[in-house]
Amino acid sequence: MKILVYASKEKGEYLKKLVSSGNADFIFIEKKESALVPADTIPYFDLALISVSFDFDTSFSLIHHLKEQRTGSKVAAIADKNSYENIADRLLGMNIDDYFILPDDSKRLSWAIEKFTSPKNTEKDTVKLPDSNLQIIGDSPSVINMLKFIKKTGPSDLPVLIEGESGTGKELIANALHSQSQRSAGPIIAVNCGAMPHDLLENELFGHEKGAFTGATGQKRGLFELADNGTLFIDEIGEMDAASQVKLLRVLETGNFRRLGGTTELHSDVRIIAATNKVLENEITAGRFRTDLYYRLSVIRIAVPPLRERASDIPLLINHFIRMAGTDKNLSEDTIKILSSYSWPGNIRELKNAVNSAAVMSEGNEITINDFPEKIRRQPPASQSVYAQDDSTETLKNFIETAEKEFFIRALNRFGENKTEMAKALKISRDMLYRKLNKYGIEY
Repeated sequence: MKILVYASKEKGEYLKKLVSSGNADFIFIEKKESALVPADTIPYFDLALISVSFDFDTSFSLIHHLKEQRTGSKVAAIADKNSYENIADRLLGMNIDDYFILPDDSKRLSWAIEKFTSPKNTEKDTVKLPDSNLQIIGDSPSVINMLKFIKKTGPSDLPVLIEGESGTGKELIANALHSQSQRSAGPIIAVNCGAMPHDLLENELFGHEKGAFTGATGQKRGLFELADNGTLFIDEIGEMDAASQVKLLRVLETGNFRRLGGTTELHSDVRIIAATNKVLENEITAGRFRTDLYYRLSVIRIAVPPLRERASDIPLLINHFIRMAGTDKNLSEDTIKILSSYSWPGNIRELKNAVNSAAVMSEGNEITINDFPEKIRRQPPASQSVYAQDDSTETLKNFIETAEKEFFIRALNRFGENKTEMAKALKISRDMLYRKLNKYGIEY
């Protein structure tokens, strides 16, 4: 394990002491103002810690070159608390594996290095989106399974249907799929069917010609034209009206469409990624969604689990949102335990809003549970949380989860690719079936 440290002499000594590990060999390169180190002269490393506390442009240039030339290695940025405000936007937009603000993140950095250098390091620590600066936070089995899914299906041009409750991050998954595709150089354009009146949706998707209707004073290009050679993300597809469903089906089949009021046949080469918070099979049964469109959209499916089914990721998400908020406030361990035991019906979106609100409402340097809304505060004491169960409860929990995982593995072996029949036999929805398979990391 080789760790490259690119920093001033003083900072380098500090980092070496902070992350000292018996499994690591350090390569120290002293950083001097306005002195650019050619990336191709740097020896092999597994992890690079690049200080960006002064001469920002030089540091970011080195990071960019290392990420391009050393694709198998990890690169993290190190910043001082005082300089973070000046470079926050650039850090968040960089294609880096992580960044640490010192001294606040010193414990997290030490933990991250120890975890990375540990001989017990497992596959889940290395499943990443190497060409994306998008952040899918978490190391639970369901998140690892989603990352594998994205890496496997991203390069395909097949339509994808993302299923999951509101606030689970379906648009983030869509963006990650686009970033891994052959279309990543093209645009990804999103439209939310639930946020748009039905009579405007068709115009938004296909555009219109001048004079197509009252008020159409000029020609307008639709999203299918704008997304040509890229990806069109259609959110809340279950809210799409019947007329738009028919026209969307035709585009999926032929790639051809007409603007409203137009006679010219246009062609658009787009990949469709759709998302829904509804069970579309139920919508089909109720006559609100077309069966043929459903099968066109669901060539590849992924179910995004709700936050309550990946509670182990909550502390990581909280830390991420605190950093995104640009505050140096901390949460006590007891507060994090209580937040981890809450069911979060609004999922990640609710968690993010709650953390941001609490950061504003809190006084002093610590955010406490009293800074959160009452419905979140009404949780069992920390000693009753999922992190502090006694051995018998934990053993029972493990037993139930092990049995449930084995149950789904046997069912998958029995039904194979036919997930509809499998869900029907188990008397659960396909959405629930995919969530369970993702939860336990079962390949399907």
